Amino acid sequence: MTRLVVKILILTIMTFHGALAAQISESLTLDDSLQSITNQFLKNLQTDSSPVTAVEVSVLLADETKPRDFVAGQSKKNGKRATTKQMIQYGSISKEYTSLLLLRLIESSDLALDTPLLKIFPEKFSGKIWPDKWKDVTPTQLLNMTSGITTYSMPKIIKKINPYYTSYNLEQLVSYAAEYQIQNGCHPEDLCFEPGTSWGYSNTNYIIAGMIIEKYSKKSYKEALHTYILEPFKRVYGESIYYALQYDNNLYPDMIHGYLPPETAKEISSPLLRANQDVTIVPLSFVGPAGALSGTTHALTLLTRALFDSSIFEGRKALFTEGFVMPANQGEKVSVDEINQKCTIDKKGCFGLGVGVMYDENHGQIWMYTGNYLGYVTTYAYFKDTKTIVVISQNAGQTEKLQYLRNQTIFQIYDQVLAHMVSKTNQKKTGNVNQPTIH
Repeated sequence: MTRLVVKILILTIMTFHGALAAQISESLTLDDSLQSITNQFLKNLQTDSSPVTAVEVSVLLADETKPRDFVAGQSKKNGKRATTKQMIQYGSISKEYTSLLLLRLIESSDLALDTPLLKIFPEKFSGKIWPDKWKDVTPTQLLNMTSGITTYSMPKIIKKINPYYTSYNLEQLVSYAAEYQIQNGCHPEDLCFEPGTSWGYSNTNYIIAGMIIEKYSKKSYKEALHTYILEPFKRVYGESIYYALQYDNNLYPDMIHGYLPPETAKEISSPLLRANQDVTIVPLSFVGPAGALSGTTHALTLLTRALFDSSIFEGRKALFTEGFVMPANQGEKVSVDEINQKCTIDKKGCFGLGVGVMYDENHGQIWMYTGNYLGYVTTYAYFKDTKTIVVISQNAGQTEKLQYLRNQTIFQIYDQVLAHMVSKTNQKKTGNVNQPTIH
């Protein structure tokens, strides 16, 4: 179910204004421009049949420690004005932190990236619980989406189960894909293929990765995530991020409500999930290690900085050195040294270990990922040359038009940031502190 699950989204149109390092101070003019872009983004979304009522944006410049936060719209239909303090869902952006946990274990145990699942979970195969075809799948193939394992979250499966009010464990989620593949065989339309021979975005891969983490860490996935990711992050940055919320009275009011787009509801074809329905309370345990993080865009901007520009997370180095694959070329392997030649805009970028990367001759390397889960879409973009981070979220799931508008808004935001940096550099050279910001 490619529109329900979160996907990698690659920038498609870009305009270059330069990569500059400058001392940046607070600028009301820049903030006004970014708020105007945020307002226009919501207005553009609402011209569609989409049920979007709010958008949230955060921008972190390289020389600033505090993200600039912007919001437009209402926190729910006929509700109060949304605020930048309200949470949204990150979706599959969670995957890169599952990768970090697994890579950390590989550094400290006898587990290897090429260890087959047969050796990790022999009981699953001796008992015929998992398909034989999964025996030789490795952690690398799980994390790079080259395993050929069917996703449990495609319409053929999800419409048969109840995503509401149910707390799923990881084995349950994997069992849906395993049972389906055992009963129906291996077919390309189900993202099933010989391991390592193609590429298919399957959430089951990351649920199995979570099971490996639990087995080798001797902790639940949630405990491992809190111990090695969320708690170190909070100590350094002072922000809270939550995993697999079962919305209680304390947290539920802090959410911007999420709504299901009509075309996604049609694709799922489930009586439990209707068009324009408020799906905020669907338990995130249904996506687990594949996409169950929630928080503000403010916190996600800082988490992204921690991932790319700090050393607080173990396993981080391997995340950016193990190589990537090109989905457009059926999973062709790409080394880190080949990113600038192969992971280009025209080739739709590359994917690896839960992160996406692309190269543009004007912008350099851009790392980005999008999470899409029922009622939310959240995208971050890390522009490596300027170390600028843009996070943008909307409270309705993915459609093609919404994807295009969101990407264009990211470009507009980054253009404003670059113009601001040019202006600051010119002011410094001329000594004219009153020179206005360029737009």
